[in-house]
Amino acid sequence: MQVAQFRSISEQLPIADKQWYAIRTLLNCEKKVAGFLSEISVEHYLPLQQYTRIYGRRKANVTKPLIRNYLFVKITRRDYIKILDTQFVLGFVKFGDQINAIPEREIDFIRLIVGEYQDFEVEQSEIAVGEEIEIIGGLLTGLKARMTERKGRNKVLVELQSVGVGLLLDVEEKYIRRIVS
Repeated sequence: MQVAQFRSISEQLPIADKQWYAIRTLLNCEKKVAGFLSEISVEHYLPLQQYTRIYGRRKANVTKPLIRNYLFVKITRRDYIKILDTQFVLGFVKFGDQINAIPEREIDFIRLIVGEYQDFEVEQSEIAVGEEIEIIGGLLTGLKARMTERKGRNKVLVELQSVGVGLLLDVEEKYIRRIVS
């Protein structure tokens, strides 16, 4: 029975066109897995954020994954076994028994956030919490999201539905427009 289930999962992957998928790794092993995937020539993306930490009198730059235990791979069906055989890989991110492909635009969005997008304070907003909004300026122009509130500041909660992850960002008020239904 296990073999039949294995075939059905791998058969969900495309034969020819590469698509993005999320894989889960052991805790704090994302960079190691990325290295292993490079060695076996599998296209992958590990979104990293750089932080400055202060330890006593010294500062250190620390690079950590944006989404813990996640790494993205762009593969076809023939790469499926290579991924599962990679050390520290726990498996593909699934919803039920389905492996969902991640749209290229969501990977591009993550690249924008990690590469160039910075947090901005929002002073005030007439948009109510829970309302659908669209970002109308800056690097994230055209992105549709939902307004939420945390710790007294207005923020935009961007939900990447195919991965099952939401990212909480500060966006300047002038770049936000309410979506009128």
